Amino acid sequence: MVIKSCNRFIDKIQKNSCKREVILRNAEEWIDKCDFATDDMLKNECTQKLKFIKWVKEKTLKYCGNDNWDTLSKNNCEQSIIKELNTKENTDKYCELYTESKLKVEQCKYEIKID
Repeated sequence: MVIKSCNRFIDKIQKNSCKREVILRNAEEWIDKCDFATDDMLKNECTQKLKFIKWVKEKTLKYCGNDNWDTLSKNNCEQSIIKELNTKENTDKYCELYTESKLKVEQCKYEIKID
């Protein structure tokens, strides 16, 4: 329904921008409207956002271990989830999710104290 309200815009760029915003905002609220995206890039972005929100809700890094991901992608995934969890709860306890490296745990806790 809200996506249809974007049709009030005459300009195609404004219309697409409105739809993009609505679709991604729904994904942040864990509402799957990704199929409303006509653009493959937006559909992919929406799907990734839904996955990220799910991972944060489950408070786990297990999805960051996808075999198809390179080390940088895995690290970015882990950092994003841990930062989101720590920020939401104003804590550093989620740094402990770095089970493979005590150095990463300490660095994470240090960075939170700086912010």
